[in-house]
Amino acid sequence: MEFVVDYKNLDLNRERFKEQFSNATPFKYLVIDNLLHSNIALEMNKEIEGEDQEISWIRHKTYNQDLYGLSEIKKYKKFTELVYKDLVSSRFMEFLRFITSDSILIPDYTLYGGGVRKAFRGGHLNLHVDFLNHTVNKKLRRKLNLIFYLNTNWKPEYGGDLELWDPNCEYMAHKIAPLFNRCVLFETTSSSYHGFPDKLKCPEGMTRNSFAIYYYNEINKELKIETSHYRARPQDKLTEHLFVNASNKLQKIYSFMIRNSLISHNFTNKIINLFFKR
Repeated sequence: MEFVVDYKNLDLNRERFKEQFSNATPFKYLVIDNLLHSNIALEMNKEIEGEDQEISWIRHKTYNQDLYGLSEIKKYKKFTELVYKDLVSSRFMEFLRFITSDSILIPDYTLYGGGVRKAFRGGHLNLHVDFLNHTVNKKLRRKLNLIFYLNTNWKPEYGGDLELWDPNCEYMAHKIAPLFNRCVLFETTSSSYHGFPDKLKCPEGMTRNSFAIYYYNEINKELKIETSHYRARPQDKLTEHLFVNASNKLQKIYSFMIRNSLISHNFTNKIINLFFKR
């Protein structure tokens, strides 16, 4: 298989990356610039920008988020598929296991909840912690998020920085600009709050493009549902807090129905889109 990840960069810096990840606060995270060979990242971005999101993408538009997603691997074009394959490869998994000191870390080959994402002007994603247990595979415990960005010519005034908050969502600890070929790794816990809650201010027609993939431990028992949980910020209005809390309850119902095959993922998204729009 053709490698698209810049392993020379990873190998040269692996000890430093491991130390940075282990010592980071408010939770373990790591920023890696130039994750992919730049020509691959450029080609992948062209594929994403060329996709007609109205036809093949799912729009996640609720009070807590407004962005488009595509997680169906069979719909990926050449370079996007190559990147996906490398990020679940044995070589990349060896790197992640070293960085995290987690010898049993495995990828989610289905990209459940992940995949390609793009958000237009006005798009946002409220602060949240991600679902801790896989909604469909009942024995997978989520341990690590990987997000990388494909945004060329992204300016600070556009917003869209990934914000990392303290466990009680009282203050923002760090923010990371979504720059081209930048990767962010962070542990998935019940207090790893992150998001880009302010609406994007990029020009009309421009998008904030990213790709997300999650890594797990397989546990020898059936795990209960632990859904994504959203939080409003201290400076947000009371109505924001109320709507966020209400949408969290809807999220739990949604996850229960998906796990028990009572309804399809796509149909449920359409129903959710009718409520709690921001």
